[in-house]
Amino acid sequence: MKNKTLLLKICLRIACALLPFTSLADQTWLGTVDNQWTNPANWSGNALPGTNDLVIYNALSTSNLSNYLSRPFSVAGIFVSNPPGPVFINGSPLLVGLPAFAPPYGYVSLDTSKAAQPLTISTPVVITSAQIWTNAGSSPLTVAGPISGTNSLFLGCPANSGRIILTGSNTFTGHFELDGGMTQFGDGIVNGAIPPSVVLSNYSTIDFNVATNTSQTYGGTISGIGHVYKDGAGALYLTGTNTFAGNGTYPNGTYPYSGNITNNAGQLWFNASPSWGLGPKSIVCVTTNSNASIHLNGTNGNVIFQTNVSWFGSQHTGTIFNEAGDNQINGPFHSGSLFASAGGGDAVAIVNAGTLALAGALSGGQLRIGGAGNGTISGTIGLNLLKEDSGTWTIPSSSFSTCYGYILVEGTNAAPGGTLVVNGFLQFPTASLQVYSNSTLSGYGVVEGPTTIQPGGTLALGTGLGTFSVQNTLSLRGTNVMKVARAPGFTATDLIAGVTTLSFGGTLIVLPLGSGWAAGDAFKLYEAVSYTNSFGNISFPPLSPGLAWDTSALYTSGTLKIISVPYFNNIVRLSNAQMRFTYSYPDSSGTAYRLWTSSDPTLKPITTAWTLLTNGTFSGTPITFTDHDAPNHPDRFYIISVP
Repeated sequence: MKNKTLLLKICLRIACALLPFTSLADQTWLGTVDNQWTNPANWSGNALPGTNDLVIYNALSTSNLSNYLSRPFSVAGIFVSNPPGPVFINGSPLLVGLPAFAPPYGYVSLDTSKAAQPLTISTPVVITSAQIWTNAGSSPLTVAGPISGTNSLFLGCPANSGRIILTGSNTFTGHFELDGGMTQFGDGIVNGAIPPSVVLSNYSTIDFNVATNTSQTYGGTISGIGHVYKDGAGALYLTGTNTFAGNGTYPNGTYPYSGNITNNAGQLWFNASPSWGLGPKSIVCVTTNSNASIHLNGTNGNVIFQTNVSWFGSQHTGTIFNEAGDNQINGPFHSGSLFASAGGGDAVAIVNAGTLALAGALSGGQLRIGGAGNGTISGTIGLNLLKEDSGTWTIPSSSFSTCYGYILVEGTNAAPGGTLVVNGFLQFPTASLQVYSNSTLSGYGVVEGPTTIQPGGTLALGTGLGTFSVQNTLSLRGTNVMKVARAPGFTATDLIAGVTTLSFGGTLIVLPLGSGWAAGDAFKLYEAVSYTNSFGNISFPPLSPGLAWDTSALYTSGTLKIISVPYFNNIVRLSNAQMRFTYSYPDSSGTAYRLWTSSDPTLKPITTAWTLLTNGTFSGTPITFTDHDAPNHPDRFYIISVP
């Protein structure tokens, strides 16, 4: 129904515009002698076109189609149907318009709707009355000369198949409206100047084709209903207040191109916070090229896209670069192609500086998040999420996110994967959370899904003390940093809770907060239904003599303890090479002890592999013992055990 309405509106405008021409003359270009418009012999009737005449190129226009105007010409319009080749108009200014007969929308002054060959006008064009330019043919209508004037100009491609290309240094300031199809500014070599305001009607498309190694800034207003398309390898900066609306859906990949704002090549910049009006919209970076990117610059005001704006991205490129400011994308974001012709691959969000908040639902294939800056994700994660680079991304405490893909926090020796902070609720119905080398998982939230800290990866909860809940299996194969705290009459610790099966491995680093450690202190680090395996290495904070860390309950209940142990007060090598020891025990309640020695400290168990030197009972004073056999052993190790 929408296409029929569009076609009817265009047809009515054209019909109204054609009514006056029943009383007008026309002149057909023959090109009999040369390419000069000023030569009457080149025209039908041997007469030059006048102000009220139409210039026609058709099957009779057989020669010299590259025309030259040696002086300014005023004509009512130009129609191109079926000449044998492309038509070019060059030279002096061309004044187009017929004020005396103009209907409300103007009349059709440039018409290539039935042309099989392109029309290119390189002369300056002056709009002398309201008018319509239309092209529905397979070849473009190109105006390379500068357009000037203050009257209304309507551009339309009724069948949504033609294209109008403007590449001049235009100074036109009248009402400018695109009514169907695509109007392109620039051709990738030369940038076309855009009027101060553009009205989009009937889902028409304005195409910015920015030349390589150049940039173009448009601070005007785009209003109405339609699409913005960015092409060309150059950079486009949109800085104006844009209120145009669209259907907000991802189209079928044919015409009028993807979504309401599409970047197919080069850089598209949003500076400050533009207004996008009401109604659903989409911003798309889907391309078969590898150099398309969207940049958010909040230096002069944060860039905030409300929930009515949907995002689509694909290809292994920086789909979104956050360059400055605390910017927000509050609408849904889809990664990957929805139609084959638009390219595939991952979408990428890179924060070079500032912060980027993704608050809408994420869907599609895989989203890669990275950069040195920070970001947040608070919506449903309906895709695979890959965290890269040195920045920190956070699932905030206020969010309840369901992840229907996997999440990888992945770095390399050369490029860190940064940190993923989970302070909210993160649910995995079918997948898992994996933390790889040179990357960190942090936070005090809840992960409801299998979680693995791979070798080289780190689980470090946060800066304070708190609980991190993994309501599924947890495999510790990398580094786990846990904090323990003590103050007079008080102990506290980080806690990993809710785990079904906890598999120990890798390295545990225990960080102390406070002082006054004492025998009997206990720290619950892990809470799980079952425990398997053990750490390969544990780094403990130092304790006073007579105190030691006890791991006997770590692998059964997740608890570390501090216990009293015997210790050597003094060790002296005598002049005769004998060894004299003084040793004590903090608990002087008559605890029995045994002193052992061995030349190999790795032998186990001590009670059968080592040699017993002496035994006895601790009292309140240190015990002294001399090893008379020490001179007979080049290496001698000692240990005190208590039952």
